[in-house]
Amino acid sequence: MVDEAGVTAFLDTNPEFLERYVTSSAVSREAFSRWGQQRRRAQRGDSLRSFELPSTPWTNRDLSSRRRILLDHGDQTLRLLYELTACCGQLVGMASEMLELVVHNDEGAFVVYKSRTEQQFKLKKQSKKNSAKTPAYVQMLTDCAGNSLGEICFYSPLTARDRQMLNALCCWGAAVLHYAQMATHFASEGTLFDSFTRQRKLSSFLLDVAKSIFQDIVSMDAVILKVMNYAQKLVSAERASLFLVDSKTEELYARIFDVGQGTDEHVKINKDGQKEIRFPMSKGIAGVVAATGQGLNIEDAYTDPRFNKDIDERTGYRTRSILCMPIFIRHHVIGVVQMVNKTDGIFNKSDEDAFEMFAVYCGLALHHAKLYDKIRRSEQKNRVALEVLAYHSVCNRDEVAKLKKITLRDRIEELETYDFNGMRLSELEKPLYAVYMFKHLFHETIPFEYDDLVRFVLTVRKNYRRVAYHNWAHGWSVAHAMYVLLHQNRELFTPHEALALYVSCLCHDLDHRGKNNAYMRDMATPLASIYSTSVMEHHHFNQTVTILQQEGHNILRSLTSAEYKSVLGLIKHCILATDLALFFPNKWVGSR
Repeated sequence: MVDEAGVTAFLDTNPEFLERYVTSSAVSREAFSRWGQQRRRAQRGDSLRSFELPSTPWTNRDLSSRRRILLDHGDQTLRLLYELTACCGQLVGMASEMLELVVHNDEGAFVVYKSRTEQQFKLKKQSKKNSAKTPAYVQMLTDCAGNSLGEICFYSPLTARDRQMLNALCCWGAAVLHYAQMATHFASEGTLFDSFTRQRKLSSFLLDVAKSIFQDIVSMDAVILKVMNYAQKLVSAERASLFLVDSKTEELYARIFDVGQGTDEHVKINKDGQKEIRFPMSKGIAGVVAATGQGLNIEDAYTDPRFNKDIDERTGYRTRSILCMPIFIRHHVIGVVQMVNKTDGIFNKSDEDAFEMFAVYCGLALHHAKLYDKIRRSEQKNRVALEVLAYHSVCNRDEVAKLKKITLRDRIEELETYDFNGMRLSELEKPLYAVYMFKHLFHETIPFEYDDLVRFVLTVRKNYRRVAYHNWAHGWSVAHAMYVLLHQNRELFTPHEALALYVSCLCHDLDHRGKNNAYMRDMATPLASIYSTSVMEHHHFNQTVTILQQEGHNILRSLTSAEYKSVLGLIKHCILATDLALFFPNKWVGSR
Protein backbone atom coordinates (compact mmCIF):
# COMPACT_ATOMS: atom_id res chain seq x y z
CA MET A 1 0.00 0.00 0.00
CA VAL A 2 1.40 3.36 -1.04
CA ASP A 3 1.34 6.02 1.68
CA GLU A 4 1.50 9.83 1.40
CA ALA A 5 5.25 9.90 1.88
CA GLY A 6 5.75 7.42 -0.95
CA VAL A 7 3.58 9.45 -3.31
CA THR A 8 5.48 12.60 -2.41
CA ALA A 9 8.83 10.89 -3.03
CA PHE A 10 7.62 9.59 -6.40
CA LEU A 11 6.44 13.03 -7.52
CA ASP A 12 9.69 14.62 -6.36
CA THR A 13 11.71 12.22 -8.55
CA ASN A 14 9.26 12.32 -11.49
CA PRO A 15 8.21 15.99 -12.00
CA GLU A 16 7.44 15.32 -15.69
CA PHE A 17 4.71 12.88 -14.66
CA LEU A 18 3.20 15.44 -12.26
CA GLU A 19 3.18 18.12 -14.96
CA ARG A 20 1.51 15.81 -17.50
CA TYR A 21 -1.14 14.82 -14.97
CA VAL A 22 -1.90 18.33 -13.74
CA THR A 23 -2.23 19.70 -17.28
CA SER A 24 -4.33 16.79 -18.50
CA SER A 25 -8.14 16.61 -18.61
CA ALA A 26 -8.10 14.64 -15.36
CA VAL A 27 -7.86 17.96 -13.49
CA SER A 28 -10.74 20.42 -13.96
CA ARG A 29 -10.10 24.01 -14.97
CA GLU A 30 -11.55 25.29 -11.67
CA ALA A 31 -9.26 23.04 -9.62
CA PHE A 32 -6.23 24.09 -11.66
CA SER A 33 -7.11 27.77 -11.20
CA ARG A 34 -7.67 27.30 -7.48
CA TRP A 35 -4.25 25.57 -7.09
CA GLY A 36 -2.60 28.49 -8.87
CA GLN A 37 -4.24 31.02 -6.59
CA GLN A 38 -3.23 29.06 -3.50
CA ARG A 39 0.34 28.90 -4.82
CA ARG A 40 0.50 32.66 -5.35
CA ARG A 41 -0.99 33.41 -1.91
CA ALA A 42 1.48 31.09 -0.24
CA GLN A 43 4.34 32.93 -1.92
CA ARG A 44 2.94 36.32 -0.94
CA GLY A 45 2.32 35.35 2.68
CA ASP A 46 -1.15 37.00 2.89
CA SER A 47 -4.58 35.55 2.30
CA LEU A 48 -6.97 37.74 0.30
CA ARG A 49 -9.96 35.46 0.39
CA SER A 50 -9.13 32.99 3.09
CA PHE A 51 -12.17 32.96 5.36
CA GLU A 52 -10.89 29.95 7.28
CA LEU A 53 -14.16 28.06 6.88
CA PRO A 54 -14.38 24.89 8.96
CA SER A 55 -14.75 21.66 7.03
CA THR A 56 -17.37 20.44 9.48
CA PRO A 57 -20.49 22.17 10.90
CA TRP A 58 -19.89 24.58 13.76
CA THR A 59 -20.06 23.16 17.25
CA ASN A 60 -21.32 24.91 20.38
CA ARG A 61 -17.74 25.90 21.04
CA ASP A 62 -17.49 27.50 17.60
CA LEU A 63 -20.74 29.40 18.18
CA SER A 64 -19.52 30.62 21.56
CA SER A 65 -16.35 31.88 19.90
CA ARG A 66 -18.40 33.80 17.33
CA ARG A 67 -20.51 35.40 20.06
CA ARG A 68 -17.35 36.48 21.82
CA ILE A 69 -16.14 38.10 18.61
CA LEU A 70 -19.33 40.18 18.42
CA LEU A 71 -18.89 41.43 21.98
CA ASP A 72 -15.13 42.02 21.84
CA HIS A 73 -14.93 43.57 18.37
CA GLY A 74 -18.20 45.49 18.06
CA ASP A 75 -16.31 48.64 17.07
CA GLN A 76 -14.44 46.88 14.21
CA THR A 77 -16.82 46.96 11.27
CA LEU A 78 -14.44 45.14 8.89
CA ARG A 79 -13.95 42.31 11.38
CA LEU A 80 -17.70 41.84 11.82
CA LEU A 81 -18.34 41.95 8.06
CA TYR A 82 -15.55 39.42 7.59
CA GLU A 83 -17.17 37.07 10.11
CA LEU A 84 -20.57 37.55 8.44
CA THR A 85 -19.03 36.62 5.08
CA ALA A 86 -17.52 33.49 6.64
CA CYS A 87 -20.95 32.54 7.98
CA CYS A 88 -22.46 32.98 4.52
CA GLY A 89 -19.81 30.73 3.01
CA GLN A 90 -20.44 28.10 5.67
CA LEU A 91 -24.19 28.35 5.05
CA VAL A 92 -24.03 27.61 1.31
CA GLY A 93 -21.08 25.23 1.56
CA MET A 94 -18.80 27.26 -0.71
CA ALA A 95 -15.03 27.07 -0.68
CA SER A 96 -13.30 30.09 0.82
CA GLU A 97 -11.48 30.76 -2.46
CA MET A 98 -14.81 31.39 -4.15
CA LEU A 99 -15.80 34.18 -1.75
CA GLU A 100 -14.83 37.82 -1.77
CA LEU A 101 -15.83 40.66 0.57
CA VAL A 102 -15.75 44.06 -1.14
CA VAL A 103 -16.27 47.44 0.52
CA HIS A 104 -16.47 50.86 -1.12
CA ASN A 105 -15.31 54.33 -0.16
CA ASP A 106 -14.48 57.58 -1.91
CA GLU A 107 -11.31 56.06 -3.37
CA GLY A 108 -13.02 53.08 -4.98
CA ALA A 109 -13.64 49.37 -4.31
CA PHE A 110 -11.47 47.40 -1.88
CA VAL A 111 -11.19 43.70 -1.08
CA VAL A 112 -11.10 42.84 2.62
CA TYR A 113 -8.47 40.32 3.59
CA LYS A 114 -6.89 38.98 6.75
CA SER A 115 -3.16 39.28 7.06
CA ARG A 116 -1.64 35.95 8.08
CA THR A 117 1.46 37.53 9.55
CA GLU A 118 -0.24 40.34 11.51
CA GLN A 119 -3.65 38.73 12.04
CA GLN A 120 -5.26 42.04 11.08
CA PHE A 121 -8.00 42.92 8.62
CA LYS A 122 -6.85 45.10 5.77
CA LEU A 123 -8.07 46.56 2.48
CA LYS A 124 -6.58 45.91 -0.94
CA LYS A 125 -7.54 47.96 -3.97
CA GLN A 126 -9.63 45.81 -6.29
CA SER A 127 -7.58 45.29 -9.44
CA LYS A 128 -9.00 45.69 -12.92
CA LYS A 129 -8.23 42.04 -13.57
CA ASN A 130 -10.29 40.86 -10.60
CA SER A 131 -13.06 43.38 -11.17
CA ALA A 132 -13.44 42.17 -14.73
CA LYS A 133 -14.33 38.71 -13.41
CA THR A 134 -18.11 38.53 -13.07
CA PRO A 135 -19.35 36.89 -9.85
CA ALA A 136 -22.14 34.36 -10.05
CA TYR A 137 -24.05 36.20 -7.32
CA VAL A 138 -23.58 39.40 -5.29
CA GLN A 139 -25.12 39.69 -1.84
CA MET A 140 -25.52 43.35 -0.83
CA LEU A 141 -24.86 44.26 2.81
CA THR A 142 -26.81 47.22 4.25
CA ASP A 143 -27.21 48.61 7.75
CA CYS A 144 -30.50 49.24 9.56
CA ALA A 145 -30.82 52.66 7.92
CA GLY A 146 -30.40 51.24 4.42
CA ASN A 147 -26.83 52.50 3.95
CA SER A 148 -24.44 50.25 2.05
CA LEU A 149 -21.83 48.41 4.12
CA GLY A 150 -20.34 46.35 1.31
CA GLU A 151 -21.04 43.28 -0.78
CA ILE A 152 -20.18 39.57 -0.82
CA CYS A 153 -19.20 38.18 -4.22
CA PHE A 154 -19.84 34.47 -4.84
CA TYR A 155 -17.90 33.02 -7.77
CA SER A 156 -19.74 29.69 -7.84
CA PRO A 157 -23.39 29.20 -8.78
CA LEU A 158 -26.00 29.34 -6.01
CA THR A 159 -29.45 27.85 -5.88
CA ALA A 160 -32.58 29.92 -5.26
CA ARG A 161 -32.74 28.35 -1.81
CA ASP A 162 -29.16 29.48 -1.09
CA ARG A 163 -29.95 33.04 -2.10
CA GLN A 164 -33.06 33.09 0.05
CA MET A 165 -31.11 31.93 3.11
CA LEU A 166 -28.31 34.43 2.39
CA ASN A 167 -30.81 37.31 2.29
CA ALA A 168 -32.27 36.27 5.64
CA LEU A 169 -28.86 35.78 7.25
CA CYS A 170 -27.49 39.13 6.02
CA CYS A 171 -30.64 40.96 7.17
CA TRP A 172 -30.21 39.63 10.70
CA GLY A 173 -26.46 40.12 10.44
CA ALA A 174 -26.92 43.85 9.82
CA ALA A 175 -29.10 44.10 12.94
CA VAL A 176 -26.54 42.16 14.99
CA LEU A 177 -23.79 44.45 13.70
CA HIS A 178 -25.79 47.52 14.76
CA TYR A 179 -26.42 46.28 18.29
CA ALA A 180 -22.88 44.96 18.67
CA GLN A 181 -21.57 48.44 17.88
CA MET A 182 -24.09 49.97 20.29
CA ALA A 183 -23.12 47.55 23.06
CA THR A 184 -19.44 48.31 22.52
CA HIS A 185 -20.13 52.05 22.68
CA PHE A 186 -22.06 51.76 25.92
CA ALA A 187 -19.51 49.37 27.37
CA SER A 188 -16.81 51.98 26.82
CA GLU A 189 -18.69 54.33 29.18
CA GLY A 190 -19.77 51.72 31.68
CA THR A 191 -22.15 48.81 31.75
CA LEU A 192 -24.97 48.66 29.23
CA PHE A 193 -27.56 48.83 31.99
CA ASP A 194 -25.94 51.86 33.57
CA SER A 195 -25.80 53.63 30.21
CA PHE A 196 -29.47 53.05 29.52
CA THR A 197 -30.29 54.13 33.07
CA ARG A 198 -28.34 57.36 32.64
CA GLN A 199 -30.07 58.02 29.33
CA ARG A 200 -33.49 57.44 30.88
CA LYS A 201 -32.70 59.74 33.80
CA LEU A 202 -31.42 62.43 31.43
CA SER A 203 -34.58 62.19 29.31
CA SER A 204 -36.74 62.46 32.43
CA PHE A 205 -34.65 65.40 33.65
CA LEU A 206 -34.96 67.25 30.33
CA LEU A 207 -38.72 66.64 30.32
CA ASP A 208 -38.97 68.22 33.78
CA VAL A 209 -36.86 71.14 32.53
CA ALA A 210 -39.15 71.70 29.56
CA LYS A 211 -42.28 71.55 31.71
CA SER A 212 -40.93 73.86 34.38
CA ILE A 213 -39.36 76.46 32.12
CA PHE A 214 -41.84 76.68 29.27
CA GLN A 215 -44.95 76.55 31.45
CA ASP A 216 -43.76 79.41 33.63
CA ILE A 217 -42.09 82.00 31.41
CA VAL A 218 -42.96 85.13 33.36
CA SER A 219 -39.71 87.04 32.95
CA MET A 220 -36.15 86.66 31.75
CA ASP A 221 -34.83 86.67 35.33
CA ALA A 222 -37.15 83.82 36.33
CA VAL A 223 -35.99 81.70 33.38
CA ILE A 224 -32.32 82.43 34.10
CA LEU A 225 -32.76 81.40 37.72
CA LYS A 226 -34.35 78.12 36.69
CA VAL A 227 -31.67 77.43 34.09
CA MET A 228 -28.95 77.98 36.71
CA ASN A 229 -30.66 75.69 39.22
CA TYR A 230 -31.22 72.92 36.69
CA ALA A 231 -27.68 73.21 35.34
CA GLN A 232 -26.32 72.89 38.86
CA LYS A 233 -28.39 69.74 39.45
CA LEU A 234 -27.57 68.25 36.05
CA VAL A 235 -23.81 68.00 36.61
CA SER A 236 -23.80 68.04 40.43
CA ALA A 237 -21.96 71.36 40.67
CA GLU A 238 -21.54 73.46 43.79
CA ARG A 239 -22.26 76.72 41.98
CA ALA A 240 -23.61 77.84 38.63
CA SER A 241 -23.70 81.18 36.83
CA LEU A 242 -25.34 82.23 33.57
CA PHE A 243 -24.09 85.14 31.51
CA LEU A 244 -25.88 86.59 28.50
CA VAL A 245 -24.10 88.02 25.47
CA ASP A 246 -24.49 91.72 24.67
CA SER A 247 -23.53 91.70 20.99
CA LYS A 248 -23.58 95.51 20.75
CA THR A 249 -20.92 96.09 23.41
CA GLU A 250 -19.29 92.63 23.07
CA GLU A 251 -19.71 92.04 26.77
CA LEU A 252 -21.10 89.33 29.00
CA TYR A 253 -23.61 90.43 31.62
CA ALA A 254 -25.81 88.92 34.32
CA ARG A 255 -28.38 90.38 36.69
CA ILE A 256 -28.59 87.15 38.70
CA PHE A 257 -25.22 85.90 39.91
CA ASP A 258 -23.57 84.39 42.95
CA VAL A 259 -22.12 87.27 44.95
CA GLY A 260 -19.41 84.94 46.21
CA GLN A 261 -18.17 84.57 42.66
CA GLY A 262 -18.47 88.19 41.55
CA THR A 263 -16.26 91.19 42.18
CA ASP A 264 -17.31 94.68 43.12
CA GLU A 265 -15.36 96.22 40.25
CA HIS A 266 -17.69 94.62 37.69
CA VAL A 267 -20.98 95.34 39.46
CA LYS A 268 -22.80 98.27 37.84
CA ILE A 269 -26.24 99.82 37.81
CA ASN A 270 -27.93 99.37 34.43
CA LYS A 271 -30.40 101.73 32.76
CA ASP A 272 -33.31 99.97 34.51
CA GLY A 273 -31.82 100.70 37.93
CA GLN A 274 -30.87 97.05 38.50
CA LYS A 275 -27.52 95.72 39.61
CA GLU A 276 -25.69 93.64 37.02
CA ILE A 277 -22.23 92.25 36.45
CA ARG A 278 -20.50 93.02 33.15
CA PHE A 279 -17.11 92.17 31.69
CA PRO A 280 -15.65 92.02 28.17
CA MET A 281 -15.89 88.82 26.15
CA SER A 282 -12.10 88.80 25.86
CA LYS A 283 -11.68 88.24 29.59
CA GLY A 284 -12.02 85.10 31.66
CA ILE A 285 -13.04 81.55 30.87
CA ALA A 286 -16.66 82.51 30.22
CA GLY A 287 -15.50 85.18 27.77
CA VAL A 288 -13.37 82.68 25.85
CA VAL A 289 -16.30 80.28 25.56
CA ALA A 290 -18.62 83.06 24.39
CA ALA A 291 -16.10 84.27 21.80
CA THR A 292 -15.18 80.84 20.40
CA GLY A 293 -18.44 78.95 20.87
CA GLN A 294 -16.45 76.00 22.24
CA GLY A 295 -17.03 74.55 25.69
CA LEU A 296 -14.21 74.24 28.22
CA ASN A 297 -13.76 71.51 30.82
CA ILE A 298 -10.98 72.55 33.18
CA GLU A 299 -9.92 69.96 35.74
CA ASP A 300 -7.62 72.29 37.69
CA ALA A 301 -8.57 75.95 37.43
CA TYR A 302 -5.31 77.21 38.97
CA THR A 303 -3.23 75.69 36.19
CA ASP A 304 -5.20 77.53 33.50
CA PRO A 305 -3.86 81.04 32.77
CA ARG A 306 -7.32 82.24 31.73
CA PHE A 307 -8.70 81.71 35.23
CA ASN A 308 -9.04 84.85 37.36
CA LYS A 309 -7.60 83.98 40.78
CA ASP A 310 -8.58 87.35 42.27
CA ILE A 311 -12.15 86.16 42.71
CA ASP A 312 -11.10 83.31 45.02
CA GLU A 313 -8.70 85.56 46.92
CA ARG A 314 -11.42 88.12 47.63
CA THR A 315 -14.17 85.67 48.51
CA GLY A 316 -12.18 82.93 50.19
CA TYR A 317 -13.83 80.36 47.95
CA ARG A 318 -11.61 77.69 46.39
CA THR A 319 -12.32 76.92 42.74
CA ARG A 320 -11.11 73.49 41.71
CA SER A 321 -12.83 72.47 38.46
CA ILE A 322 -14.87 74.44 35.92
CA LEU A 323 -17.26 73.34 33.19
CA CYS A 324 -18.20 76.27 30.96
CA MET A 325 -20.54 75.66 28.03
CA PRO A 326 -22.11 77.95 25.39
CA ILE A 327 -25.82 78.29 24.66
CA PHE A 328 -26.78 78.68 21.02
CA ILE A 329 -29.78 80.00 19.13
CA ARG A 330 -29.68 79.95 15.33
CA HIS A 331 -25.96 79.15 15.38
CA HIS A 332 -25.16 82.23 17.48
CA VAL A 333 -23.95 82.19 21.09
CA ILE A 334 -26.53 83.98 23.22
CA GLY A 335 -25.21 82.99 26.62
CA VAL A 336 -22.72 81.00 28.67
CA VAL A 337 -23.33 78.74 31.66
CA GLN A 338 -20.40 78.28 34.01
CA MET A 339 -20.49 75.50 36.60
CA VAL A 340 -17.91 75.35 39.37
CA ASN A 341 -16.62 72.42 41.46
CA LYS A 342 -18.28 69.09 40.80
CA THR A 343 -19.32 67.65 44.16
CA ASP A 344 -17.92 64.17 43.48
CA GLY A 345 -14.72 64.66 41.51
CA ILE A 346 -14.20 66.44 38.20
CA PHE A 347 -16.49 67.13 35.28
CA ASN A 348 -16.32 64.33 32.70
CA LYS A 349 -17.36 63.63 29.12
CA SER A 350 -20.80 62.47 30.26
CA ASP A 351 -21.36 65.86 31.91
CA GLU A 352 -20.39 67.60 28.67
CA ASP A 353 -22.72 65.41 26.57
CA ALA A 354 -25.61 65.84 29.01
CA PHE A 355 -25.22 69.60 29.10
CA GLU A 356 -25.00 69.75 25.31
CA MET A 357 -28.55 68.38 25.18
CA PHE A 358 -29.62 70.60 28.08
CA ALA A 359 -28.24 73.66 26.27
CA VAL A 360 -30.77 73.21 23.46
CA TYR A 361 -33.62 73.66 25.95
CA CYS A 362 -31.78 76.55 27.60
CA GLY A 363 -31.40 78.33 24.29
CA LEU A 364 -35.07 77.94 23.41
CA ALA A 365 -36.16 79.03 26.89
CA LEU A 366 -33.94 82.13 26.87
CA HIS A 367 -35.04 83.01 23.34
CA HIS A 368 -38.71 82.74 24.30
CA ALA A 369 -38.08 84.68 27.50
CA LYS A 370 -36.53 87.50 25.47
CA LEU A 371 -39.52 87.49 23.16
CA TYR A 372 -41.83 87.47 26.18
CA ASP A 373 -40.03 90.50 27.64
CA LYS A 374 -40.30 92.33 24.32
CA ILE A 375 -43.99 91.50 24.03
CA ARG A 376 -44.62 92.55 27.62
CA ARG A 377 -42.83 95.87 27.07
CA SER A 378 -44.77 96.39 23.85
CA GLU A 379 -48.01 95.68 25.67
CA GLN A 380 -47.13 98.22 28.33
CA LYS A 381 -46.30 100.80 25.65
CA ASN A 382 -49.56 100.02 23.87
CA ARG A 383 -51.46 100.34 27.12
CA VAL A 384 -49.95 103.76 27.75
CA ALA A 385 -50.69 104.78 24.17
CA LEU A 386 -54.28 103.62 24.52
CA GLU A 387 -54.66 105.56 27.75
CA VAL A 388 -53.38 108.70 26.06
CA LEU A 389 -55.56 108.05 23.03
CA ALA A 390 -58.60 107.38 25.19
CA TYR A 391 -58.07 110.63 27.05
CA HIS A 392 -57.97 112.63 23.85
CA SER A 393 -60.64 110.64 21.98
CA VAL A 394 -63.43 110.87 24.56
CA CYS A 395 -65.56 113.87 25.31
CA ASN A 396 -64.62 116.14 28.17
CA ARG A 397 -66.71 117.24 31.13
CA ASP A 398 -67.40 120.68 29.72
CA GLU A 399 -68.95 119.22 26.57
CA VAL A 400 -71.19 116.94 28.64
CA ALA A 401 -72.29 119.77 30.95
CA LYS A 402 -72.97 122.08 28.03
CA LEU A 403 -75.19 119.53 26.27
CA LYS A 404 -77.10 118.63 29.44
CA LYS A 405 -78.02 122.29 30.01
CA ILE A 406 -80.05 122.40 26.80
CA THR A 407 -83.64 121.24 27.08
CA LEU A 408 -85.79 120.01 24.20
CA ARG A 409 -89.53 119.70 23.92
CA ASP A 410 -90.96 116.28 24.63
CA ARG A 411 -91.73 115.54 20.98
CA ILE A 412 -89.96 116.86 17.89
CA GLU A 413 -92.39 115.94 15.12
CA GLU A 414 -90.23 117.17 12.22
CA LEU A 415 -87.65 114.48 13.11
CA GLU A 416 -90.22 111.77 12.38
CA THR A 417 -90.08 112.26 8.61
CA TYR A 418 -87.41 111.12 6.15
CA ASP A 419 -87.11 114.56 4.53
CA PHE A 420 -85.80 116.22 7.69
CA ASN A 421 -82.67 118.19 6.76
CA GLY A 422 -80.01 117.46 9.35
CA MET A 423 -77.50 119.72 7.59
CA ARG A 424 -79.21 122.81 9.05
CA LEU A 425 -78.44 121.64 12.60
CA SER A 426 -75.47 123.12 14.45
CA GLU A 427 -72.58 121.01 15.80
CA LEU A 428 -74.18 121.10 19.24
CA GLU A 429 -77.68 120.28 18.00
CA LYS A 430 -76.71 117.12 16.12
CA PRO A 431 -75.56 115.18 19.22
CA LEU A 432 -78.47 116.64 21.17
CA TYR A 433 -80.96 115.34 18.58
CA ALA A 434 -79.14 111.97 18.48
CA VAL A 435 -79.64 111.70 22.26
CA TYR A 436 -83.29 112.65 21.83
CA MET A 437 -83.88 109.97 19.14
CA PHE A 438 -82.31 107.25 21.34
CA LYS A 439 -84.32 108.38 24.37
CA HIS A 440 -87.57 108.59 22.39
CA LEU A 441 -87.12 105.05 20.99
CA PHE A 442 -86.01 103.16 24.11
CA HIS A 443 -86.98 105.06 27.27
CA GLU A 444 -89.82 102.57 27.91
CA THR A 445 -88.01 99.32 26.91
CA ILE A 446 -84.27 99.66 27.62
CA PRO A 447 -83.00 101.03 30.97
CA PHE A 448 -80.03 103.39 30.54
CA GLU A 449 -78.19 106.20 32.31
CA TYR A 450 -78.75 109.58 30.69
CA ASP A 451 -75.19 110.75 31.44
CA ASP A 452 -73.79 107.57 29.84
CA LEU A 453 -75.90 108.23 26.75
CA VAL A 454 -74.69 111.85 26.47
CA ARG A 455 -71.03 110.83 26.86
CA PHE A 456 -71.47 107.98 24.34
CA VAL A 457 -72.96 110.23 21.64
CA LEU A 458 -70.40 113.02 22.14
CA THR A 459 -67.51 110.53 21.99
CA VAL A 460 -68.93 108.95 18.84
CA ARG A 461 -68.99 112.42 17.27
CA LYS A 462 -65.38 113.00 18.31
CA ASN A 463 -64.23 109.72 16.72
CA TYR A 464 -65.54 110.56 13.27
CA ARG A 465 -62.75 112.02 11.17
CA ARG A 466 -63.07 115.21 9.12
CA VAL A 467 -63.33 113.47 5.72
CA ALA A 468 -65.44 114.49 2.75
CA TYR A 469 -68.24 111.95 3.09
CA HIS A 470 -67.85 109.30 5.82
CA ASN A 471 -68.03 111.89 8.58
CA TRP A 472 -70.18 112.67 11.63
CA ALA A 473 -72.90 114.30 9.52
CA HIS A 474 -73.19 111.13 7.41
CA GLY A 475 -73.38 108.92 10.50
CA TRP A 476 -76.04 111.17 12.03
CA SER A 477 -78.11 111.14 8.80
CA VAL A 478 -78.11 107.33 8.62
CA ALA A 479 -79.07 107.13 12.31
CA HIS A 480 -81.95 109.57 11.67
CA ALA A 481 -83.24 107.46 8.76
CA MET A 482 -83.20 104.38 11.02
CA TYR A 483 -84.98 106.37 13.75
CA VAL A 484 -87.83 107.20 11.37
CA LEU A 485 -88.07 103.56 10.22
CA LEU A 486 -88.13 102.21 13.79
CA HIS A 487 -90.58 104.88 15.00
CA GLN A 488 -93.05 104.10 12.24
CA ASN A 489 -92.66 100.29 12.45
CA ARG A 490 -92.26 99.48 16.14
CA GLU A 491 -94.05 96.15 15.75
CA LEU A 492 -91.47 94.76 13.26
CA PHE A 493 -88.47 94.60 15.62
CA THR A 494 -87.80 93.53 19.17
CA PRO A 495 -86.38 96.18 21.53
CA HIS A 496 -82.91 94.59 21.34
CA GLU A 497 -83.01 94.44 17.53
CA ALA A 498 -84.10 98.08 17.36
CA LEU A 499 -81.34 99.06 19.80
CA ALA A 500 -78.70 97.26 17.71
CA LEU A 501 -79.96 98.87 14.49
CA TYR A 502 -79.88 102.43 15.86
CA VAL A 503 -76.42 102.09 17.49
CA SER A 504 -75.07 100.44 14.32
CA CYS A 505 -76.27 103.30 12.13
CA LEU A 506 -74.82 105.95 14.42
CA CYS A 507 -71.41 104.18 14.60
CA HIS A 508 -71.19 102.43 11.21
CA ASP A 509 -68.37 104.66 9.82
CA LEU A 510 -66.42 105.43 13.00
CA ASP A 511 -62.80 106.48 12.33
CA HIS A 512 -63.22 106.17 8.56
CA ARG A 513 -60.06 107.33 6.75
CA GLY A 514 -61.74 108.28 3.48
CA LYS A 515 -60.27 105.24 1.66
CA ASN A 516 -62.01 102.01 0.67
CA ASN A 517 -61.05 98.43 1.53
CA ALA A 518 -59.34 97.81 -1.81
CA TYR A 519 -56.99 100.73 -1.15
CA MET A 520 -56.23 99.41 2.33
CA ARG A 521 -55.30 95.99 0.94
CA ASP A 522 -53.30 97.32 -2.01
CA MET A 523 -51.29 99.66 0.21
CA ALA A 524 -50.77 96.89 2.81
CA THR A 525 -51.88 99.15 5.65
CA PRO A 526 -51.73 97.94 9.27
CA LEU A 527 -55.51 97.61 9.31
CA ALA A 528 -55.41 95.32 6.27
CA SER A 529 -52.91 93.07 8.06
CA ILE A 530 -55.31 92.73 11.00
CA TYR A 531 -58.50 92.02 9.07
CA SER A 532 -58.60 89.79 5.99
CA THR A 533 -62.08 90.84 4.79
CA SER A 534 -64.26 93.95 5.21
CA VAL A 535 -61.27 95.80 6.61
CA MET A 536 -62.87 99.14 7.46
CA GLU A 537 -66.17 97.61 8.60
CA HIS A 538 -64.38 95.42 11.16
CA HIS A 539 -62.52 98.51 12.33
CA HIS A 540 -65.76 100.50 12.69
CA PHE A 541 -67.23 97.76 14.88
CA ASN A 542 -64.12 97.50 17.04
CA GLN A 543 -64.13 101.27 17.55
CA THR A 544 -67.76 100.99 18.67
CA VAL A 545 -66.85 98.33 21.21
CA THR A 546 -63.89 100.42 22.39
CA ILE A 547 -66.16 103.39 23.10
CA LEU A 548 -68.67 101.18 24.94
CA GLN A 549 -65.82 99.90 27.12
CA GLN A 550 -64.76 103.40 28.18
CA GLU A 551 -65.75 104.36 31.71
CA GLY A 552 -69.14 106.07 31.75
CA HIS A 553 -69.97 105.23 28.12
CA ASN A 554 -71.63 101.80 28.29
CA ILE A 555 -75.25 102.44 27.32
CA LEU A 556 -75.81 98.65 27.30
CA ARG A 557 -74.74 97.91 30.85
CA SER A 558 -78.32 97.27 32.05
CA LEU A 559 -78.50 94.19 29.80
CA THR A 560 -77.74 90.71 31.08
CA SER A 561 -74.60 88.96 29.90
CA ALA A 562 -76.53 86.93 27.32
CA GLU A 563 -78.46 90.00 26.13
CA TYR A 564 -75.27 92.06 25.92
CA LYS A 565 -73.58 89.37 23.82
CA SER A 566 -76.64 89.09 21.56
CA VAL A 567 -76.90 92.85 20.97
CA LEU A 568 -73.17 93.15 20.23
CA GLY A 569 -73.51 90.30 17.73
CA LEU A 570 -76.36 92.14 15.99
CA ILE A 571 -74.36 95.40 15.93
CA LYS A 572 -71.41 93.59 14.35
CA HIS A 573 -73.65 91.94 11.76
CA CYS A 574 -75.24 95.26 10.82
CA ILE A 575 -71.96 97.19 10.52
CA LEU A 576 -70.26 94.45 8.46
CA ALA A 577 -73.31 94.44 6.17
CA THR A 578 -72.45 98.03 5.13
CA ASP A 579 -69.52 96.68 3.07
CA LEU A 580 -70.75 97.44 -0.46
CA ALA A 581 -68.49 94.74 -1.89
CA LEU A 582 -70.73 92.25 -0.07
CA PHE A 583 -73.99 94.19 -0.29
CA PHE A 584 -74.48 94.22 -4.06
CA PRO A 585 -73.70 90.49 -4.65
CA ASN A 586 -76.06 89.58 -1.79
CA LYS A 587 -78.73 91.89 -3.19
CA TRP A 588 -78.43 90.25 -6.63
CA VAL A 589 -78.71 86.75 -5.13
CA GLY A 590 -81.71 87.78 -3.05
CA SER A 591 -83.53 89.24 -6.06
CA ARG A 592 -83.46 85.99 -8.08
